[in-house]
Amino acid sequence: MTWIPIDSSVIAAARYRSDLEQLDIRFTNGHVYRYAEVPAAVVRRLIEAESAGEYFNLAIRDSYEYEQLE
Repeated sequence: MTWIPIDSSVIAAARYRSDLEQLDIRFTNGHVYRYAEVPAAVVRRLIEAESAGEYFNLAIRDSYEYEQLE
Protein backbone atom coordinates (compact mmCIF):
# COMPACT_ATOMS: atom_id res chain seq x y z
CA MET A 1 0.00 0.00 0.00
CA THR A 2 1.28 3.41 -0.97
CA TRP A 3 0.70 6.50 1.13
CA ILE A 4 -1.34 9.21 -0.58
CA PRO A 5 -0.59 12.70 0.76
CA ILE A 6 -3.66 14.58 2.00
CA ASP A 7 -3.81 18.37 1.99
CA SER A 8 -5.14 18.80 5.52
CA SER A 9 -4.12 20.36 8.81
CA VAL A 10 -5.17 17.13 10.59
CA ILE A 11 -4.50 14.25 8.17
CA ALA A 12 -1.04 13.86 6.64
CA ALA A 13 -1.68 10.83 4.41
CA ALA A 14 -3.87 7.81 3.77
CA ARG A 15 -3.39 4.40 2.22
CA TYR A 16 -5.97 1.78 1.30
CA ARG A 17 -5.97 -1.95 0.75
CA SER A 18 -9.06 -2.62 -1.33
CA ASP A 19 -9.06 -6.42 -1.05
CA LEU A 20 -9.40 -6.13 2.76
CA GLU A 21 -11.16 -2.75 2.80
CA GLN A 22 -8.49 -1.45 5.22
CA LEU A 23 -7.91 2.28 5.42
CA ASP A 24 -4.80 3.55 7.20
CA ILE A 25 -4.69 7.21 8.14
CA ARG A 26 -1.54 8.99 9.29
CA PHE A 27 -2.40 12.12 11.22
CA THR A 28 -0.21 15.20 11.33
CA ASN A 29 0.68 14.38 14.96
CA GLY A 30 2.36 11.16 13.72
CA HIS A 31 -0.26 8.69 14.94
CA VAL A 32 -1.42 6.02 12.48
CA TYR A 33 -4.78 4.28 12.72
CA ARG A 34 -6.25 1.42 10.67
CA TYR A 35 -9.97 1.45 9.96
CA ALA A 36 -11.73 -1.80 9.01
CA GLU A 37 -14.36 -2.53 6.35
CA VAL A 38 -14.22 0.90 4.75
CA PRO A 39 -15.73 0.94 1.24
CA ALA A 40 -13.60 2.31 -1.59
CA ALA A 41 -16.16 5.07 -2.24
CA VAL A 42 -15.63 6.43 1.28
CA VAL A 43 -11.87 6.49 0.76
CA ARG A 44 -12.28 8.26 -2.58
CA ARG A 45 -14.47 10.93 -0.97
CA LEU A 46 -11.90 11.40 1.81
CA ILE A 47 -9.12 11.98 -0.71
CA GLU A 48 -11.25 14.34 -2.79
CA ALA A 49 -12.86 16.22 0.10
CA GLU A 50 -12.48 19.97 0.33
CA SER A 51 -11.87 19.41 4.04
CA ALA A 52 -10.47 15.94 4.71
CA GLY A 53 -10.58 16.49 8.47
CA GLU A 54 -14.25 17.41 8.39
CA TYR A 55 -15.11 14.46 6.14
CA PHE A 56 -13.17 12.13 8.43
CA ASN A 57 -15.09 13.39 11.47
CA LEU A 58 -18.47 13.03 9.75
CA ALA A 59 -18.05 9.78 7.82
CA ILE A 60 -15.19 7.69 9.24
CA ARG A 61 -14.20 8.41 12.85
CA ASP A 62 -17.25 6.96 14.61
CA SER A 63 -18.43 4.69 11.79
CA TYR A 64 -15.71 2.02 11.54
CA GLU A 65 -13.75 -0.14 13.95
CA TYR A 66 -10.14 0.93 14.25
CA GLU A 67 -6.83 0.19 15.90
CA GLN A 68 -3.74 2.30 16.45
CA LEU A 69 -0.72 1.02 14.49
CA GLU A 70 2.18 3.21 15.54
